[in-house]
Amino acid sequence: MEEPQRAALKEDWRAFKKFFEQDKKALLEPMDLDKNTAIHVATHAGKPRLLAELLDMLPGKDRWRALRAKNARSCTVLHHATLFTDNVEIVDVVLKCEREVTPLLDEETDEELALVEMKNELGETPLYMAAKEGNIKMLQHMDKSVADIHLHFLRDSDKLPILHIAIIGQHLGTSLRIIYCKMNNITSRILYAYIYLHAEWDAVGRVWEKKKQHKLAEYLADMLVQKDNSWQRTCNEKQRTVVVLPIIKPANVAARKKQLNELKDTQSTNQTARTYSEFTPLLLAASAGIVEIVEKIIDIYPESINHVSENEQNVLHVAVITRQKKIYQVIKNYGALKMLAGRISDKGRTLLHQVARMEYYRGGQVAGYAYELQDELRWYERVKKIIPPNLVMHCNEDNLTAREQFEIEHASMLKEAQEWIKETAQSCSTVAVLVATVAFAAAYTVPGGTDGNGFPVFIRSPAFLFFTIMDVVALASSLASVVMFLSILTSPFEMWEFHKSLPRKLTLGFGLLFFSLTAAMLSFSATILLTVKLEYNKWSSSLIYSAAFFPVSIFRLLQFPFYMAIKDRLLMLLKKLKKMVPSRIVKSAEKSKMRKYRRFGRRGY
Repeated sequence: MEEPQRAALKEDWRAFKKFFEQDKKALLEPMDLDKNTAIHVATHAGKPRLLAELLDMLPGKDRWRALRAKNARSCTVLHHATLFTDNVEIVDVVLKCEREVTPLLDEETDEELALVEMKNELGETPLYMAAKEGNIKMLQHMDKSVADIHLHFLRDSDKLPILHIAIIGQHLGTSLRIIYCKMNNITSRILYAYIYLHAEWDAVGRVWEKKKQHKLAEYLADMLVQKDNSWQRTCNEKQRTVVVLPIIKPANVAARKKQLNELKDTQSTNQTARTYSEFTPLLLAASAGIVEIVEKIIDIYPESINHVSENEQNVLHVAVITRQKKIYQVIKNYGALKMLAGRISDKGRTLLHQVARMEYYRGGQVAGYAYELQDELRWYERVKKIIPPNLVMHCNEDNLTAREQFEIEHASMLKEAQEWIKETAQSCSTVAVLVATVAFAAAYTVPGGTDGNGFPVFIRSPAFLFFTIMDVVALASSLASVVMFLSILTSPFEMWEFHKSLPRKLTLGFGLLFFSLTAAMLSFSATILLTVKLEYNKWSSSLIYSAAFFPVSIFRLLQFPFYMAIKDRLLMLLKKLKKMVPSRIVKSAEKSKMRKYRRFGRRGY
């Protein structure tokens, strides 16, 4: 089945369909390691026309078997429709086909469950999965095809209600839709979950800042409070589920962090090497960031993209844990991020827990501990965007969320970043004050002195004008950098302050300081040109003028590596500033630039 698998990865649906036209029996056979059939793949791709054409290739009974075929996780095509797409036409095609085939079947087959009532290995119906993914469009559409919606309100594996899973994924609109269905088994546990999310989850905080979402959240909270019966009973045992939402006291979290740190210190140093040796070639290439090998393996064996190691890690887990952004991009190009992001590996670790682990960390690619920590925090936020929302607050076997484990694992890096940024800010502020002092003094002792009327002797010289401008620029830039470094020293050095706030201030402070030093050196060079009068065509003149510009040149050469390190951050700041400018102003500026280029072109430039 390599040919259709390769065609699916390249989204060549014509070749995909052609293969099964020649071998229709293959429609019922698994295509990949997850035992997905071609019907699953067409559903996952969100192609209703392709799905209908594939189903029409099969006779009645085989079509029935194709619709009810389950993959390795016992998911049918209807589960895939709610999980990977919001195209309701897919559901219409599947249900229409089921209605057409049902009269052609015998009595024994008629007694089987309908597709909308079939459950996966966790006991989730398609309707339940739609709520878990926050797919309200699909939820509303499938509601019409369900005889008794209350049969879909609980997951068999852990009896987790559908409303709970919607709240954990912070799908507020979906939660309201479920409540409108007159659900009667709302317990106080969901209120605890909602309060915990609001207090601890930064994403909910951002939602509450938006007026529309705030109203939804407020209305949902009011309805949940009315159902709260926590004061009537006490829960003595916490139920472990696939998605674990902890309610932990801060003191317990701190004690658990200390306990895990002590355990971490006693672990053997060869654990990482042993884990690497267990990797297959695909995962080993992914961990090393060798894009060519990873792409080749997947191109030749398309089903290998679903490969899982002995510790239940797939290629995306390995790319994330080893910080291989290029491999991450390769998986994204194949369109497999969402398919692979939902797997939970050994010890209950989600993809976000893998970000927190430091045993595979090889050091940052940027100068400075603060920037290294910022890169780690950015990587955490990037991965957080692709995992299912209901897994963000999932706990591992140590009863820690990914964020808590991240803070534990990165505690030493945080300490180093705090010390580094303090020392750097103090040193740079001292240099900035020194530059400001020199620039201020130079403004009152102009080169050449003044005449009898108090005017500078070289007031009409272009070099004097250049000196004045550079001196003012040096003074203003150095004072501004002092303000930035003082702002850093007075900031709270918390973990998540290193995500944006502190590195941004440090980058601006560095830029202003370097700019002021450059301006001060240029003003010094202008002073040499003004005060030292040399005869024309003498070798000594060239030597002295070169010496005057030597400090500027050597400064630029020495600081070039650091300039490259902060270049990306400055570009990001410029992009954000550009977004703040109204789009019509940007478009008008681009149009004027194009008119200018065309005018120059007509003139023959």
